[in-house]
Amino acid sequence: MNNIKQVLIYSFIALLAACGAQEGLNTDVAGTNTTLIATKTVATQATDTTVIGTSPKRDLLANLALAYPGGVLPPERAAAAAEQLAQNPAVLKYNAGSANITSQAGTISPQSGVISPQAATTYTVGLSAPVQRAQNTTLFGSYFFSIYPSEMTDALATNPTWNLEGTAFHASLGINPGLAPVYRFRNLINGSYLYTINDGEKNDIIANYSTTFVLEGPAWHASPVPATGFSALYRFRNLTNGTYLFSAYESEKDAIVANYVGIFLLEGISYYVRQTAPLELSLLAGSGAYGSANGTGAVASFKSITGMVHDSAGNLFVVDDDDHTIRKITPAGVVTTYAGASGVEGSDNGAALAARFRFPHGIVIDSAGNLFVSDGGNHTIRKITPAGVVSTFAGAGVFGNTNETGTAAKFNGPLGLAIDAASNIYVADRLNSLIRKITPAGVVTTVAGTASTAGFNDATGTAAMFNYPWGVASDAAGTLYVADTNNNKIRKITPAGVVSTLAGSATGLAGYADGAGSTAKFNQPIDLKVDSSGNVYVADNFNKTIRKINAAGSVSTVVGDAASAAAFAEAVLPGVIGNRPQAVNIYAGQLFIATGSRVLRVNGLP
Repeated sequence: MNNIKQVLIYSFIALLAACGAQEGLNTDVAGTNTTLIATKTVATQATDTTVIGTSPKRDLLANLALAYPGGVLPPERAAAAAEQLAQNPAVLKYNAGSANITSQAGTISPQSGVISPQAATTYTVGLSAPVQRAQNTTLFGSYFFSIYPSEMTDALATNPTWNLEGTAFHASLGINPGLAPVYRFRNLINGSYLYTINDGEKNDIIANYSTTFVLEGPAWHASPVPATGFSALYRFRNLTNGTYLFSAYESEKDAIVANYVGIFLLEGISYYVRQTAPLELSLLAGSGAYGSANGTGAVASFKSITGMVHDSAGNLFVVDDDDHTIRKITPAGVVTTYAGASGVEGSDNGAALAARFRFPHGIVIDSAGNLFVSDGGNHTIRKITPAGVVSTFAGAGVFGNTNETGTAAKFNGPLGLAIDAASNIYVADRLNSLIRKITPAGVVTTVAGTASTAGFNDATGTAAMFNYPWGVASDAAGTLYVADTNNNKIRKITPAGVVSTLAGSATGLAGYADGAGSTAKFNQPIDLKVDSSGNVYVADNFNKTIRKINAAGSVSTVVGDAASAAAFAEAVLPGVIGNRPQAVNIYAGQLFIATGSRVLRVNGLP
């Protein structure tokens, strides 16, 4: 059950009826035996290797926690640990050097104490994950928490009297600035658990309560002090049996205080966690290096991604402009070449891998699964059927400005593409400074812009002017949005062809500023997409950010830091993109960003 607050409150009421109410709860946290809040320096948070036992019922490698670098046990611990590991072979190991966490099966040598992993599953470090909570129904008030799904699955399998209540809060798998490790102790007497972020308390327990508590290692990372987006995690001590309860919800905390007088003592705030998952920037694919390697995730490489679109199965098709290819990325991040040949220019039609492109740029997909690609160097719009057959949909293959049908029409360096509900395709015909339209029958017309004249003018149809536009997007009502790149503006075109400026400096000068309408500034906006609520997401290329324009025309920065020179790193938003964004896409409520050599993903729409 996902509503963990209700689950716990209901279970408390049932247990209270069985135990009988008691009087005299002292909710004054002063003078308790725990120091609850401590500051922590990130640089000293981890040794080379920390190993955490995955079984909540066994002392599996517990004394390795923060004590034995390199994953090697001392001789006096090796034999006993090897025997324990044989009973429960899964181990969680955090390696600070490589900054990852793995779930490993393996062996320990009773002689040397060396851990020999046989298989490993890597967990992403630095991003938040749900911490699940299970109740021990045979020990009143005893709860087990884990951030690792495999660990919780193992715990429930080996403890049939435990009930999974759901997600209690969200925490971080690894070290992020401002976060500190939360240590997990198992009570050797009754099998309950205590969690603390405080080094002083941790060291006191190790020094003075070694026969009662065993350290099982860092369980997750959280904030020791109040922080934006974080909520207090309250700690209660069960006065009847010494177990501990933790809650991140004010309503649950208040219910416990009100209904469990004399049973649970509120000891205060342990630390700070997120009640819900934050929006985070993560890597889908790409090493960041210039290349054309296929593979999974960071193993793959790209040269210059300039366009993206998803199919109905969640596969992402990207245009690798400098590589002259169309690449495919599965939801799992597996990259393959879908059409064209790496590094080979041309204009051949035919089977996907035999076809050739010349600096392709934009891409859209229709309801039948046909892909359409703006082949900028060939001045054409190409079509790729679901069967992988490539043909020329529109454009004569030479530059020009001619409204005709199919290959009789002419474009001049077409870049961004958009498609509406009727499968009409809209083209940012960059070197003509026009927005063109292609019907499903291939009929090409001009929607807006003055032919071959770069400039700025808000007007209707061909009386309007653009300055080498790169990107175009369409909303559900048929309104077009244009990244008017050299004017540093976002323009809007109604279905009637009326062109206006949605956002960007009135002077057209490049800059960086959030704000409403003309008070906002962009620096070479080159791609954009519109969500179902009418928000426009803009790849602000030179500012290395993703900007959001709401329906009222107010601009905010939602991803990236225009002032940062740092490299990309997975992090909670706004994060750092690390390179200039060249394309964006929206799919299944998530935002995808191409920075040329990487595809990044945000787990929601900021």
